[in-house]
Amino acid sequence: MNADEIVRVLRTYSQSLVGYKLGCEFAYAVEEAASLIESLQAQLAASQRRADAAVEDIMCNDRCDVCMHKDSGTSCERVDFDCAECDDPVCVCRGCRDEDKWECRGNAE
Repeated sequence: MNADEIVRVLRTYSQSLVGYKLGCEFAYAVEEAASLIESLQAQLAASQRRADAAVEDIMCNDRCDVCMHKDSGTSCERVDFDCAECDDPVCVCRGCRDEDKWECRGNAE
């Protein structure tokens, strides 16, 4: 039985308890358990998406392509990511050599 089936059974069971007016407090606890399972499923899915994005970043040959500074709306976009053309004195990428200022772009959500 997978998590979706468990949630369905729990919700059906809690509705039956309320329908028969048996143990309403227990029915609410069963409903909370179903909600908790759904919440944990959503958290697991988000964690898996982050892990997949991290693996994709690790496998990338050009670390600049997966740096948080590349697509951050900075002046880099204005000069098409050509540091030789950059005139922004506070640009992080401008002073980056050998990826020494590289930063993980974080969550891909």
